[in-house]
Amino acid sequence: LGGSLVSVGSGGLAVYGNLSIYTSSSASVAFFVSDTVHVYNQSTVSLDTLTLANSGPPAPSILGDGHVIVTNSFEWGAGSISTTTFSLSPSATSTVPEPVPKYLHSSSCFYNNGTISWTEGDLLSSGSSSSTFYNWGSLTVASSSSSSISYSTHVVILPGSTLTAQGELLVTYLDMEGGSVVADASLTISQNLDFHAGILSGSGPLFTNACTIRFSGDDDKYIRGLNLTVGPSLSAFWNGTSTLHLQDGGSLSIYGAFNVLPASNTTIITGPVYNHGQVILQGE
Repeated sequence: LGGSLVSVGSGGLAVYGNLSIYTSSSASVAFFVSDTVHVYNQSTVSLDTLTLANSGPPAPSILGDGHVIVTNSFEWGAGSISTTTFSLSPSATSTVPEPVPKYLHSSSCFYNNGTISWTEGDLLSSGSSSSTFYNWGSLTVASSSSSSISYSTHVVILPGSTLTAQGELLVTYLDMEGGSVVADASLTISQNLDFHAGILSGSGPLFTNACTIRFSGDDDKYIRGLNLTVGPSLSAFWNGTSTLHLQDGGSLSIYGAFNVLPASNTTIITGPVYNHGQVILQGE
């Protein structure tokens, strides 16, 4: 109920059952050089405060097939997360300092239900398949940052959540299921943008000229103050029935191909569409 659990040297923690570390005061769990937390048997570890410190190499890691929940505070200075799920509770706050990469292992899922302030460093996916970062809360990339969430890490923006890029941000895969992405500085989406619902806004610039864009579903989509570009030799695909709202200086520029697929119906209103490529109408 009080104090701290601190692992030093080459220490570690192995969990085969369920473990809860909680407090009404200031308990915390901190792991440093080459430390590991092993969570086995699909068990759950619930922590009030967790620190993965940048004091290596090697960096600390959380491993296993279980679940880790942080309820209050999480500092991700370095290291890797390889559990099935890692979650921040709605009341939790997180900081991501230190200019070193952080790793989310393939097939792992990070659920942000709280508030993350991302200051420095990249989030990379390790392993042979993709990992997924689900944003249910708030994620802000600081104005001093030049970071990337890349290498097969899928970023999913869910209803009611926000991703704010005050500094430069590179995302490999961005999936807009709702919510809001605000690009107050440079935002680059390098491979895929799946736009199901939500708002893309900001003063930009927004770079999408190297990625495939997919519009789908029946929910309205909004682009405010940004120019969404379909790059040369690339395509955008529209599948579904909804409206794309170009507002507050928002626009769409087509240098490749814009495909409206069969049985689809789209309306683009308010803002301009600049066609330097081709529009292929198989729907309406």
